[in-house]
Amino acid sequence: MVLLSGSRPLLRFLLPGALVLATAGSASAQFNATLLDNFNQVSSSYADIWGDGQFAYVGRFGQNQVDIVNMSNPSNLSLASTWNVPNPDGAASAQDVKGNADLMFVSLESADPNGVQILDVRVPGSPQFLTNIDAEPGFFEQIHNTYFKDDWLYIVNSADPTIALIDLTSYDINSPPASITGWDYQLTGVGNTFVHDITVQNGVLFAAAWDSIQMYDVSNLASSAPTFLGQTLGLNTHAVWGTDDGAYLVLAEERQGGSLRLYSVVDNGSSITLVPRDSYVSDTSFSSHNPVIVGDRVYSSFYSDGVIVLEIDRTTHTWEVVAQYDTSTAAPTGFAGAWGVYPLIGEDRVLISDMQNGVYTVDFSAVQISFAAARPQILAPFTDEPITVELTGIGASVVDPSTVALNVSVDGGGTQVFPMSNIGGNQWQADLPGSLCGAELEYWVSVDDLSGATFFDPATAPAKRHRAFVATGLTTVFADNFNGNTGWSVSNSGGLSTGAWERGDPNQAAGQPESGDPDGTVSCFFTDQGPVGGSAGANDIDGGSTTLTSPALNFSAGDGLITYSEWYFNNLVDDTFVVEISNNGSTWVNVKSLVTKAGGWVRQTVRVSDYVTPTANVRIRFTAEDQGAGSITEAAIDEVTASVFECDPAASTVVRNGTAVNALGYQAVTEPVLGQSWQTTVDIATPGALASVVSIGL
Repeated sequence: MVLLSGSRPLLRFLLPGALVLATAGSASAQFNATLLDNFNQVSSSYADIWGDGQFAYVGRFGQNQVDIVNMSNPSNLSLASTWNVPNPDGAASAQDVKGNADLMFVSLESADPNGVQILDVRVPGSPQFLTNIDAEPGFFEQIHNTYFKDDWLYIVNSADPTIALIDLTSYDINSPPASITGWDYQLTGVGNTFVHDITVQNGVLFAAAWDSIQMYDVSNLASSAPTFLGQTLGLNTHAVWGTDDGAYLVLAEERQGGSLRLYSVVDNGSSITLVPRDSYVSDTSFSSHNPVIVGDRVYSSFYSDGVIVLEIDRTTHTWEVVAQYDTSTAAPTGFAGAWGVYPLIGEDRVLISDMQNGVYTVDFSAVQISFAAARPQILAPFTDEPITVELTGIGASVVDPSTVALNVSVDGGGTQVFPMSNIGGNQWQADLPGSLCGAELEYWVSVDDLSGATFFDPATAPAKRHRAFVATGLTTVFADNFNGNTGWSVSNSGGLSTGAWERGDPNQAAGQPESGDPDGTVSCFFTDQGPVGGSAGANDIDGGSTTLTSPALNFSAGDGLITYSEWYFNNLVDDTFVVEISNNGSTWVNVKSLVTKAGGWVRQTVRVSDYVTPTANVRIRFTAEDQGAGSITEAAIDEVTASVFECDPAASTVVRNGTAVNALGYQAVTEPVLGQSWQTTVDIATPGALASVVSIGL
C-alpha cells in the first residue's frame, strides 16, 4: 500500500495574553496569566492567604497582624481592615489564617503559649475577637496551621508531632466561649519530628509531618476517634492537598530544590496506599511551598517563582506545566517570594501572597481540555479511531465552538487539522485517521475561547504531542519485572563509593521507592540498598556514576517499542540521569537526559527507529551519577518490555469504495484541493488488479 500526504500550515492551555506564534510545524508559548491588581501594605511580610466571597485573609510572617483585603473588584484591591493580635499574644507571628463567611482562624506561632484565635468576620471591615484556643496539643503551642472542615477544627503543633481535633459543631458565634482549653481528640506520634500542615478531604486527614505524609480516618468523629491509615516517607514534607474525588494527592517539599510530588491514592478499606507517580522541580525556584487543587489543576506557590499551575493527565498519571505567574523579585536562594495561593474563589481572580511584594489577583481563565477516556497507544491499520475530549471554560473563558480541532501528524509529516464535532454537553469528537501499519501518529487538540486566546492539549503543543502507533498487534520479544536474572550488566565509574545498581526490593527512603513499579511487582533495579528506616542519603549514589545495560533485544523482525518504568530523584538538581540506545552494543544514541526530578514511577515509551535502525542486538542503558555538590541521588528502573510491531497483511487488505476507474481500489481520505494537504490510500490487493495508479491532472 502507498500513503501519500502533503502539508499545511499549523495554526491546551495557554492563558489570556499569552503569545502564540504559528508556523508550519512549530509554535512557542509564553505561560503568563493576566495581572489584575497588586496590593501591598507598607512594611508587610505577607504569608498564608485564604479567601471567601469578596474578601481575602492574609497573615503576616513574623508580624502580629492579619490584613483583610476587599477584592469585590479584583482589579482594584483595597484594605478592609487589619487585625492586630492583642497582648499577651502580641509578639506572636500571625502567619497562617483560615476563614469562611463568618469565622477567621488565626494561628499564633512563637515560643510562648499562644494557640489559635477565632474572630467574627461577618463584617470584614470590623473583625471582632471571639475565642482564644489555648488547649495545648503538645509540649508547646507553636501553632503553625489550622484546618476547618465540617465544623471540626484541626490544629497542628510545629514544635512536636501532635494534632488536636476540636468539635465546634455547637459553637455559637453570637454567644461564644472566651476560651477553649481542651480538645476532643489528640493524635500523637504523627511522624518523628513535628507536623507542618494538614488538609481533610473525603473523610481522610492528610498530615505533612515534615518527614512523611501521615493519614487518618476522620469520617465519623461524632462517634469514633481517628484511626491510622498509613504513611509514606518524604523530605521536608511541607504541605499536602488532594483532588476532590480523592484520586490524587500532591505534596510540596520545602527545601533547596524543593519539589511537588504527585501520588495516586489507593483506598484499601482499612488502609490507604500512596502510589508515587510524577514529580516537578523548578529549575529557577528555591522551593515549592503551598499547593491547592481545583479539578485536575494544581496551583502551587514557589519561592522566587510565583505561582506555577500543573495539570494532571489521568491516562499517564503524569502532569505538565500549563501556566505561571511570577510575583517574585527575590533571588532563588532562600525562603522568600510567593508564600501562598488561593484559587478557590475563581480562576479569574486567583489570590497570591508574596512575602516581599504583597497580595496579587491574577486571571488564570482558560479552556480546560481533558480526555473522556484513556488515550490509545496502538491503532488498527486503516481504521479511524474516535478521540473524545471534554472542554470546560474556567474563569471567564467561554469555548468558541468553531475552533475546536484535532491536529494530526503522521510520521513527522505535515499537520492535518480535523474539526471536532460536539456530541452532546461539553464533549467533542473527531477521528484519528486510519493509517499505514508501522506509522506513528502524533496529535494534539486546539481550541480558542471567545476572546481569541488559544489553548492546547498537551499544553505546549505542537512542541509536545500525544503519540499512538499503528499495528495489528505487538509481539513481545523481551519482558522483565526483575524477579530473576535475565542478563543485565552493571558498570561503575572510578570513585563510586555507594549507589551502584542492584536488583531486589528497595527499602523506602525519601529519595528511594518502597518497591518496584506499583503497577508491576515489588522487585526492580535501584541504586543501592539503604537500611530500613535510614536517612534519605543513606547508600545513595556518591562519588561517580553507575550504568545499567540491558541484554540484547531482538528487533530483527522490524521496528517496535521499548517501554519501561523510571524513577529518578536528585535533591540539588545538579546531576543527570541519562538514557541511551544502541543497535550494536558499542555506539550509543542519547534518548533523554533528565536533571529535574524528585522521584515517582513514570512509564516511558521509546520507538526504536526514532534513534537507531532495528537489529537483533538493540540494547538500552541507564546511567545515574553524583558528580556535583554531593546531592542525594537515587534512580530505579522496572517493568522493561521490548515489542515488535505486527503488520498482518490480511488485516491490512481492505476493500475501499471511492470514485476512480477501479472504484474498489481507491479511497480519497480528503478530496485533493490545490495548495492544501491531501492524503490518499492505494490498495494494490484488489482482486484482478495488477497495479493501481492515481493520476492527478491540473
